[in-house]
Amino acid sequence: MNSKLYDYIIYPASLLGIAFAKYATNAGKSVLLLNRYGFPGSDITYGLNCLQKIPNSETEFCSELFRNISKAGNGLFFADDSYLVINPEVIKYELIKSIEQLKLNRLFHILPLEVNPSQHYISLKTAQKEGEYIFKCRTVVDASENYELVQLLNKDLVSFKRFSLNIFTSSSETQIEIPNNGLIHDIVLKDHRRWMSFELDKPNESKIESSLQEALSKIASALINNGSRLQIFTATGGDGMPDYELLELLLAQAIPRRDVK
Repeated sequence: MNSKLYDYIIYPASLLGIAFAKYATNAGKSVLLLNRYGFPGSDITYGLNCLQKIPNSETEFCSELFRNISKAGNGLFFADDSYLVINPEVIKYELIKSIEQLKLNRLFHILPLEVNPSQHYISLKTAQKEGEYIFKCRTVVDASENYELVQLLNKDLVSFKRFSLNIFTSSSETQIEIPNNGLIHDIVLKDHRRWMSFELDKPNESKIESSLQEALSKIASALINNGSRLQIFTATGGDGMPDYELLELLLAQAIPRRDVK
């Protein structure tokens, strides 16, 4: 167990997680940022939820981040008056820069196992390559899109009936038709590839993998028939939501203890 008591432990290193870490650090609070993977960005980077609304926000961090992405030569795959399709590698790079500039205490490749509130602090039991480890804090901030830490407290608090499948395809000169597929977005990118997002019914836990494979097989076949192919894909649970829109809800996701503001 780490004997240090942090003001905030934030999980994961999503856009809103890093934004809140910056806010808390600037307010003089002690912060530990945890992340499951070796890179930040959460649903945008490892979920390929690359379609984001252009932020209408006064949040300095988000505004600066989106400006930097727009300035990057390959930062945007698509842009119109309302939406952007962001290059996940560019936002990953920008978020890493933000973390380094803030000099945040952070640990990556961390898997949360248990959240245990007590009278004086919250303990967060985690798994890492060295084994299990317990951190302590006054407030845990669940900055995940799927409320991962909240589900550790009580699985019944969160229930998802659908999940998203996001893919990039090779270029195609024709409209791709995929019948009965749950397709909700099909966007032609600047390089003539496509970013596509599907919303699928979530089966019971034992059938998730087989259902995903079945959906991918149908999509891949349809792409080949239209002169295209599957390049990269990922699946995420729950209803997708742009990270910056979740920022105002962040404190509601926190698990507070007494005398913490």
